[in-house]
Amino acid sequence: MYLPAIAEQDSQVTVLKSISYPTLQLAQKSDNEILTVYGRTNCTVTNNLINELKVRKIPYQFKNVNVQEVVEELFQLEFEEGVSNKVSHSRMPLVYVKGKLLAAPNGIKIQQVLAQRSIPQKLTVNPSQNVVIIYSKSQDKNTQRLIKGLQRRQISYQLKDLDTAAIEQEFWKLLGQNGITAKSVDLPIVYVSDKVMIKPSMEQVLTQQSKSNN
Repeated sequence: MYLPAIAEQDSQVTVLKSISYPTLQLAQKSDNEILTVYGRTNCTVTNNLINELKVRKIPYQFKNVNVQEVVEELFQLEFEEGVSNKVSHSRMPLVYVKGKLLAAPNGIKIQQVLAQRSIPQKLTVNPSQNVVIIYSKSQDKNTQRLIKGLQRRQISYQLKDLDTAAIEQEFWKLLGQNGITAKSVDLPIVYVSDKVMIKPSMEQVLTQQSKSNN
């Protein structure tokens, strides 16, 4: 919640959108596509899946969800895809393959991975000419996650820091001009293509930004 001149207070497979992260552990190297398995070393379902990948000689990399850095990756993924913790923190493993993240309540099976691998990968280009303007505080976690998502997609953005008096004045004027009269609002506030959005999801920002480029 942001106040003026006051510091901020603080058994089905689900297929999510494309995301990629730096490799933590590389189990097999190949010039072909490498899938990512998110799981725990003591998880039977995860180990069974990895064993089947080895038998079928399918290149993969393993990421241990007991590692804090991997947990942060999943939190970022949840934010970008608008997914609740119940999905991405379901029984392991989660598998990222062909630009999709597979998640299921009982863990992913080899048949599900093979089915996804057989789907031709669609390459999407999302260039941005319209700048996404973000009014917030640089330390706000939702703002940081939004910015990471925009950077990953190479979408132009501008962060306007509400700790600056002139920006704060501009901020409240913008809200008033758009019929928002609340005395406090959640951060971040995103302005793109003449629309003001209060603490929008990643999907909402991308949808509005896409409209502005069509």
